[in-house]
Order: sequence, then C-alpha cells, then structure tokens
Amino acid sequence: MLLAIPAPAAVTDEDIDRARQEVNQILADSQELGSEVQAAWARQLSLEHEIESLIASIAFARAQIEEAEARVEEAAVELYMGSTSVASLQILFSASDEQYGAVVGYLEEVSGNEDDLVNQLRSFRTELDRQSTRLAEASAEQEVLTAELEQMGTHVVIV
Repeated sequence: MLLAIPAPAAVTDEDIDRARQEVNQILADSQELGSEVQAAWARQLSLEHEIESLIASIAFARAQIEEAEARVEEAAVELYMGSTSVASLQILFSASDEQYGAVVGYLEEVSGNEDDLVNQLRSFRTELDRQSTRLAEASAEQEVLTAELEQMGTHVVIV
C-alpha cells in the first residue's frame, strides 16, 4: 500500500525575501496607522478643550449681553422720560461762566455713554456670533474625527 505523502515544499531564497518584504510592509503600515491614530487622538483632545472653553466663553458673553441690554434699556427709559435731558439742562443753566466748559464736556461724555453702551452691546453680540460659529465648526470637526478614529480601529491588523 502506498500512502500519499506530500512532497516537501522547497522554500527558495526568493520566497524568504518576499515574506520578509511582506512583513516589513505590514510593520510599516502598522507604524503609519499608529502615528495617524496618535495624531487624531491629540487633535480630538485639543478639540475637546477648545469646545469646553468656547461653551464657557459663550455663557460669559451671554451674561455680558444681558447686562448690557439692561443698561441700554435703563438709558433708553431715562431718555424717554426726559430725566437725563432735564438734569442736563439744570446743570448747564446753573453753571458759572468758569464751570461752563467743564459742564459741557461732562454732558457730552454722559450723552456719549448711551452710544458706548450700544457699541458695547454690538461688540458682545459680534463676539458671541463668532464664538458660536467656531463652536459649531469645532463640533463638526470633532464628529468627523471621531468617525475617522472608528474607521482606523477597523484597520487594526493582528499579526
């Protein structure tokens, strides 16, 4: 009875070189993937910190806007009720000739405060819009990065 015994396979130097190249390529791909994953995690961490900072900054900006709106409203009520203009006229008329220049300067400064409040409110709103836009961008980037990290996880090769 003859048994079918497989013939020993002859391994050539070319086979060994090809296997060595494949292993080296797998190692290179693995190192590249590892570097990409590390960079992605570093960016993810950076985005988390930026988002936390933006959320806090937006809350602060909203509080500033509320405060500025209240001051603008108070100034508008004072102007509407005439208390500012009546008080201003009383100060102006009661000033002596020597005080007149200083009183006019003071009244100009007081009346400019309403403009300053409105400009400050605009500035706060502009900054809030900028921060809100950046928050949306950072959140979208973070979502993309999370998906990329998940995709990288599926490429892990166990050797």
